[in-house]
Amino acid sequence: MINSLRLTPDAARSGGRDSVDRKNHARNARDRPWRTNSVVTKEYSWLLYKLYSELQDAASHTIPSQVLLVTVENHIEFKKRMHRLAEDANSHMDEIGLATSASLGITVIKITQHLTDKHFVSELQHHAGDAISLRALFCLCCPSVKEAEVDDGMRWCKMYRAHDVLEELLRYKSSPMVDASFDGCPQETLDLNVDEQDIRELFDAIDMDHTGQISMENLCKGGKLDADEAQRLVALWDRERTGQLSRSDLLAVVHQVHSSVRQQMKAMFADLKNKQAAGC
Repeated sequence: MINSLRLTPDAARSGGRDSVDRKNHARNARDRPWRTNSVVTKEYSWLLYKLYSELQDAASHTIPSQVLLVTVENHIEFKKRMHRLAEDANSHMDEIGLATSASLGITVIKITQHLTDKHFVSELQHHAGDAISLRALFCLCCPSVKEAEVDDGMRWCKMYRAHDVLEELLRYKSSPMVDASFDGCPQETLDLNVDEQDIRELFDAIDMDHTGQISMENLCKGGKLDADEAQRLVALWDRERTGQLSRSDLLAVVHQVHSSVRQQMKAMFADLKNKQAAGC
């Protein structure tokens, strides 16, 4: 579905190199310091990202088109959902990168109009059965905006996902690093909503110096954690005691949780099989 979506018309075939240069210049004009995005703002991106997070299939990280179609066709419930997300945004202003929430109400109206528009619904019906990525959702919502705006939206959403991943990782209260009796599968951590792709995106978003390590400074500045949270996260999962988190440190968390889930499922099926054999 992504390949069938076009953000802007192709460059004119006539006119030579100058026409292509003029088009590229126009496409990137909003990058000037005094320019702002016309549609894809930080609050627009955050609301779209949160909607996407609620509707996506966890395994594929995409939204089935039929799921989105059913969601937007119920206009009343969809408006309630968007207003709830806007209320949630009020407690995440620093994460979103906004000083005030004054523009949230207008942005909710804008997104609601975009997603319930007849053309949008028609596009969903046309692509019935397809999986919609986050970028494809931006393209469907904002078919006329410059590609650079969508790129900005995707960059902001990657940062928002990084924040969510860190919050998930902070759900752990203990680990083998701080508790020798830690058994690796505490009940409350089995539903951890993080996978290998999330870890890759976390590093892409907040490993700003590209060292392959996430420092305390990265966690506080890029990850928006306070100092105590950053220290606790490092203490929990810094296996080599470097004072930083490596990619392998955090992948070990994911693998440990997924292994625990598999072990628990095996135990459940074994118990069920034993009961069936006993005639229970």
